[in-house]
Amino acid sequence: QDSDFRNAEILKVCFDEIERCRPFFVLLAGDRYGWIPSSKEYLRSLSLISGDRRKGLPEDVDGNSVTAMEVIYGALQDKEHLDDSLFFFRNADYSLIDPETRKLYVEEDEINSECIKSLKSRIVEMCDKNACRENVHEYDAGGWDGNKKVFTDLSDFGNQVYDSLLAKIKSKL
Repeated sequence: QDSDFRNAEILKVCFDEIERCRPFFVLLAGDRYGWIPSSKEYLRSLSLISGDRRKGLPEDVDGNSVTAMEVIYGALQDKEHLDDSLFFFRNADYSLIDPETRKLYVEEDEINSECIKSLKSRIVEMCDKNACRENVHEYDAGGWDGNKKVFTDLSDFGNQVYDSLLAKIKSKL
C-alpha cells in the first residue's frame, strides 16, 4: 500500500537525518512513547537502509516506537555514539493542563507509558555503565499557559541544551 511505503520512507528519513548530524545525537524526551510502525512498515524501511547502517537495530519492530529506534540507532549502538549523545528528559506538572490537551504530552496507554519510562531508564543505565552519565539531563518544562496551550519559561532549558551541545562540539575541536 502507498501508506506503508510512505511510512517506510519516513523511517528511512529519520535514520538519514541521524547520519547527517553525526557525530552528535540529541534526544528531547517527554512522556509520550511515540508512533510504533507496523512490522511491514519497519521491515520495508530496513530494506531501504544499507546493511552496515542497520547495526544495533532490532530485526523486527517488537513494539519499538520510532523514537526508541532513533535512540538505538543514534546513541545506543556503541560507546562512541553514546559519548557524543545528549539526553534531555522533561519534568512537568501535567495537572495544570486540561485533559484533552494533556493527551498531547502524556501517554494514555499504560503499556506505552511504561515503554517511555523503560527507554529513559535504559539510557541512564547505559550512560552509567559507560561513564558518561553527565550526558543525561532533566529539565523543568516551566509554567503552563492555558490560553495558548503551551509550556512557558523554557529559556533555562534552551540554555542548558545550547551549553551542553556547545561543550560537546568544542570537545571535538
